[in-house]
Order: sequence, then structure tokens, then C-alpha cells
Amino acid sequence: MPEIRRILFPVDFSRQCVLAAPFIRDLAARLGAELTVLHVADPVSFRFSSFELNVRPLQEILDDLTAQRRKCFFSHVLRLFPESPPRHVMLRGDPLEQIVAYTSAGKFDLVAIPEHPHGSLRTLVSESLAAKVMERVSAAVWSTEHAVGPAVPVDPHIVCALAFHRGRSFESANLEILAAAQSLAGALGGRLSIVHVMAAGEMEQAAGLPCLRVDPDIDGQLRRIRQTAGEAAEYHLESGDIIASLVDFVSRHQADLLVIGRSYWRAAAEDHRPHAAEIVHRAPCPVLSVYAPPVRQAAAA
Repeated sequence: MPEIRRILFPVDFSRQCVLAAPFIRDLAARLGAELTVLHVADPVSFRFSSFELNVRPLQEILDDLTAQRRKCFFSHVLRLFPESPPRHVMLRGDPLEQIVAYTSAGKFDLVAIPEHPHGSLRTLVSESLAAKVMERVSAAVWSTEHAVGPAVPVDPHIVCALAFHRGRSFESANLEILAAAQSLAGALGGRLSIVHVMAAGEMEQAAGLPCLRVDPDIDGQLRRIRQTAGEAAEYHLESGDIIASLVDFVSRHQADLLVIGRSYWRAAAEDHRPHAAEIVHRAPCPVLSVYAPPVRQAAAA
């Protein structure tokens, strides 16, 4: 992931976006990044009567409602950022498609999109917009279900979670995720912890009992990551259920931000690696997911 210079903040007038706005503004300022606020007006959400449709062309109705929404959006931006409103853009269309296209066209490094709490109507009916955005964009994605403070902590504790697997190479992906976490820790003046949760199959057995000696293949990957991270980072090994142990670690160590890889969880899906959206749902702090696909191994001749 390159240095974060451009941040996109899609808003939908929800409470989650209102609460996250001061934090996102401070994050952009701390990183020296340009912030753009985006709202996508979905015509499906427009309401008008059948009588109005009988006396006016549909396009004219949609244009008027879009203009009304634009005024509401501008007022919303002024309320979110009363001192100096950032660049703000409104588009019309399907929210997911417009956010994905605008992220790519604008070459944004980070999309900050708060997650709606599980149990709300929109998450019960379908996968959340934030989860869908994570599936579609190559930019890093910041998300959280929980309320955040008005500013980034002075010396944030950043936890970088890396995945390793026997017989597979996630090394290039891990290095990219680690580089993103190190860059954030440096820019924000924070401290960095690296954690790997070992499942039972990644540990060797001693007298029929699991021990903390990991598989040699994984151990080699761990050593190389530690060499790259250097002495500035703290390193931790946890064992047990991967997602539960990761969430517990973040809670115990009072992390301010969890950095994870986004694509390689799916690559190891048969090993029950958690999906990035599920980590966002369960983590007690914001999660920054980095798109870092594993390098495919060449087929044997």
C-alpha cells in the first residue's frame, strides 16, 4: 500500500457517519492527506407520488429530487465540518457501483466507511455496503461498527495481524500489510505490535499435547517477518480460535487500530480464516484492511 495521500469518506446521513466525521478529519490532517466527502443519491430511495408521475416526466422528477438532495448534502457537510468543509462531491446512481468507480478514478489510497451495526435492518436484509466495498476496491479500507473519539489518539497502539499457512506463501502479502502498519505507526507517532494467531494444526505435538513450537515452514516465515519488522515492533504469538483470539488480543492490549490483509483470508477459506468484514464486526477498535493478494505458486512442470 502506498503512503496515504487521498482519503475518500462516503456518507449516507447516518449516525455512524456523523460520529466518525471528526475522527476522519483528524486522521486526514495527521497523515497530511486530502479528504473528499462523497454522497451517492440512490434514485431507488427517491419518493414521489403516482399522481406526480402522471403530470411530469420521470427524468424531470428525478432531476428535481437530485437537486433537493444536493442541497441537503451540502448542509450536511457544513454540519459535519463547520470550520472548513473539505472537498465534497455528490453522484447519482447505485451507491456501491459509484463508490467503487469513484475510488478507482480518483486514485484514492484509503476509503473510510463506517459500518452499520449488525442487527440493523440493512445488515439483516443483505451484506452491508462497507463489506461490499471491501470486496470491490483495491484501496485500503477503514471501517468500524463502534463509536470513535473526535480525534486519533496522540500515540496510537497499532496492531498488525498477519496470516501464515503451512505449504503456502503469504509472505509477499504479509510484507505489504506490515509496510502499511509501519507507515501508519510512523506517521501517527504510534507503537506497533504484530500478532499471529496459531490454529491447532500449526503447532507441533509434544507427548500428545500442543506446544508453542510451530511448524518449521511457518517458523521460517515468522523469522523473516521479524527481521523485516526490526526491534521497534513488539511481536506476539497467540493460539486458539483465530478470530476470537485476535479480538481478545486487541481488547487486552487496548489497540487503537487493527491492520489486516483483506484478500488472503479468502485464499485460506477452507482453513476457516475469518473474512475481513467479520473482523470489523467483532473488533472493539477500527480496522484498516489492506488489499494484499498472495502470490500464486507456479504450477509444477
